[in-house]
Amino acid sequence: MEENLELGFDQQSTPDLDKYDAIIIGAGLGGLGAATQLTKEGKNILLLEKHNAPGGFATSFVRGRFEFESALHELSGFGTPENPSGLYSYFTELGLIPDKIQFHYAPELYACVFQDGQKYVLPYDPDEYGQYLILHFPHEKENILKFIKVIKNIYEGMSGPIKPLRILFKHMWLIRALGMSTPQFLRKFFTDVRLMNVIQQFWAYLSKSPEDSSAVLFIGALMSYLTKKAAFPDKRSHNMSQLLCEYVLENGGEIRLNSLVNKIITQNERAIGVELINGQRYFGKSIISNVNPVCTVSKMLPKGTFKDSYIKRITAPPLGSSIFTVYLGLNKSPETLGIDLYEVFINLSDDINEAALHTNLDQTKIMVATCYNLIDPDISPPGTTMLALAVLHPGEIWQSVPPTKYFDMKEKVANDLIDVCEDILYPNIRESIEVVEIASPLTYYRYSKHLNGTIYGTNTNVLDNPVLKLKQRTPLKGLYFCGSWIGEGGGYDPSFNSGRKAAKYVLRQFNEDGGK
Repeated sequence: MEENLELGFDQQSTPDLDKYDAIIIGAGLGGLGAATQLTKEGKNILLLEKHNAPGGFATSFVRGRFEFESALHELSGFGTPENPSGLYSYFTELGLIPDKIQFHYAPELYACVFQDGQKYVLPYDPDEYGQYLILHFPHEKENILKFIKVIKNIYEGMSGPIKPLRILFKHMWLIRALGMSTPQFLRKFFTDVRLMNVIQQFWAYLSKSPEDSSAVLFIGALMSYLTKKAAFPDKRSHNMSQLLCEYVLENGGEIRLNSLVNKIITQNERAIGVELINGQRYFGKSIISNVNPVCTVSKMLPKGTFKDSYIKRITAPPLGSSIFTVYLGLNKSPETLGIDLYEVFINLSDDINEAALHTNLDQTKIMVATCYNLIDPDISPPGTTMLALAVLHPGEIWQSVPPTKYFDMKEKVANDLIDVCEDILYPNIRESIEVVEIASPLTYYRYSKHLNGTIYGTNTNVLDNPVLKLKQRTPLKGLYFCGSWIGEGGGYDPSFNSGRKAAKYVLRQFNEDGGK
């Protein structure tokens, strides 16, 4: 009775504390991964989402006659029917593939162009990739062949069973690469600066800057793309999020949108429920938070829940970068505009590490242009083009912009990106703009409530790699984390899998408690 009174209940309103096997806070990809995994195992779950649509960043928005993809460029190493990844196989188990959703594949690995106009279009397959590099950098032929052999060996070591003797004797380069940044690793093979820059274009998917990026993570991402291709869901990532929700509902789960969780309720050193901003409460055997851990600990839990040492683990790692995006709806077809590549990295300097460090907003030196029509021809109305221009920006530099100058600064940076795209890649796109939408790091903060608008959670670098990152299980019994801040870090596939892993911890705890 006294415990119930502490929670604000009387005898007549005592809740069913075991109503749900799990309550999941947030229907981002981490939350959806947890929800599908638990309902797949027959568990009774409640998924609560503050927005009026699920998916987190895996969503879309409509402006005029264009429906823009919010964030996704391409799923890394999603796989094909002949060579499926773990995520591809899981979607097949859920019955989503092939009947409910199809995936398009980027026509090339990636393209990059430099300030001198030199363009490189990289193919899939490690050997073809190597031969393409040899064609353009013949003086580095032997080094390129050695590089391809080594990254194959490292990827094989990463993909196989983690046995120390196996790694030591068969994959020594994996051990060597663990302590290196991507540029340090490349300098072990090459001296040609342009060649190294062409190879490391994927750094923006991994870290704040090339010098920050972990060589092992970079090799894993590169080989994943080379061997399993880059995929994009039919009808955008929003369709994928909707279908995952449908699976949860069809298998007995509950989903409540427009439900902002304000507090996590604890009792006897265990998480037992949640309270919404409107005071409504729900109770269950476990809680999985897809809300970023900083917010979860500082805003949603009673003070003193965790020791200072654990709070430091959450708050000490530096934040990852945010992004500035210009979404363009163009009233001409890609063919008419001369747009012939899906994902193009534009480099205005051969010192891409210096170019990546945006300490101010005066000039854009590195960016990516993505034409979604080149991966899905039907993604925009006939005769039109959907183009996104994006650059990584530290969110903190936008916090220093005075509110009275914010919109002017957004327009200036957007115009800079369009100018760069016209000067280096696709001339005369400005005159074809029908719709334009601009998102700054502050936009992403307002939508996600991630500090500084970070899209990847904490920054992943050599010292803060997935092995050392925060894990799903917390010191508070019954509480688990998931999402881009946990384990493998940001990105669609890692975020989704972090939710699945959190669900497996819940299932293990459920078994340890004897099903109670």
